[in-house]
Amino acid sequence: MRAKLLMLALVLVALSLAVPAMATTITYTTTGTLSCGGNANCTGSGSSLMVASTSGNATVTVTFNGLGSTSVNTAGGPPETTFGSFGSITVTCVGSQCGSNGSGNIPVLTGLGLTINISQTVPGAGTTAIPVGAISGSINGSTSSAVITWSNPAAPGITAGGFTVTYSVSNNPLNLTPLSSNTGNTSIQALISDVPVGGTSPEPTSMLLFGSGFLALGLVARARHKRS
Repeated sequence: MRAKLLMLALVLVALSLAVPAMATTITYTTTGTLSCGGNANCTGSGSSLMVASTSGNATVTVTFNGLGSTSVNTAGGPPETTFGSFGSITVTCVGSQCGSNGSGNIPVLTGLGLTINISQTVPGAGTTAIPVGAISGSINGSTSSAVITWSNPAAPGITAGGFTVTYSVSNNPLNLTPLSSNTGNTSIQALISDVPVGGTSPEPTSMLLFGSGFLALGLVARARHKRS
């Protein structure tokens, strides 16, 4: 009997250590602002800009597409992590020289800036979105070969609902998709992670198994004490 109790205790303790942590649901939204920066051929503001070629025979529209309410589930860890999205950038072109690589013909995107603002509702306080912070970067290159270099690739962590959640870009720099591929649409991937406030919190199932294991060990010790 004592041997069986000892075996049961060891099994329960082992199971408690093997039980995976439950996933945490994170819900957020994004909005973005594009800026012309030092690009003299750029006009517009907000989520969409227009950039003309120096010859005037092509005009590119650069648009940031933010996310409405989006939910992801983190797992593993700590910290628990998952991949998500901050939205996408779409580049379209109108004109006779959109595909030209000649000097002064193809629109140049160098100097444009992008700031992505993140807000979180879950974990949070009720249904009100909490501003998380912003990531930002600048665009360099032309419509055939452009990259975003993120000068601020991570937003400050936000603590709400018992978790500290952080957001950062997955690719730095990020190559923009050329107009000839995927209609010039580039997804901006995100790495999202969270940790419980105050450190790792044991899951209820793990605690139950761990406690049962120690209870069985206690019974073994008690039986041994009575025999001695």
